[in-house]
Amino acid sequence: MKKTKSFLLTAAFIAFNFCFFTNISVAESPVTDGFIIEADRVEGAMLPPGITAGDTATKQNQVMLRLQYADVTIYGLKITKVLQTPEGPVTIHMNAPGPIQLKNMRVDATKVNFGGIYVPEKARQIGMKNVRLVAHQQLADNADLPGLNLSMETGAADIDTSGSDEETLRKQADQLTQLLQGGASEQNKA
Repeated sequence: MKKTKSFLLTAAFIAFNFCFFTNISVAESPVTDGFIIEADRVEGAMLPPGITAGDTATKQNQVMLRLQYADVTIYGLKITKVLQTPEGPVTIHMNAPGPIQLKNMRVDATKVNFGGIYVPEKARQIGMKNVRLVAHQQLADNADLPGLNLSMETGAADIDTSGSDEETLRKQADQLTQLLQGGASEQNKA
């Protein structure tokens, strides 16, 4: 039992650092490229998005959309990553109901989907609903993760980590930049 607890704590530490603070893969042969970040809502002081290129676990010089926030609050966070281990694939799930507070957060993603954009009640903030990212790196200066639950399961979860093409990512960056420059329309207010 003590050995199992030690393994779980070590795995949790590795998963936490992998998902939030590094772009180095802990698996030599990944089952999936990237990890999935899902959230019910994301609200914060968004900085201008950009297009960047970086290495993923399986590709070099991959085009990605970089989303950046000076301050962000996340509700209903779910992170899923499949790793290859010597004993076979393992799926790591991290869940936190939130609110989760992050400072100076940036995420590089090859796919960005959301169900809607809105203006929260706080001035100069942007909100997104039903967010799903295929991320390859997420960094933050500070992270407050109350209620974080980590679980692992043997086997590879059936998750889609395919990316969007460069044109789609550029269009999304342009749309978000326009929203930041001009604000949202009244019908998009929460």
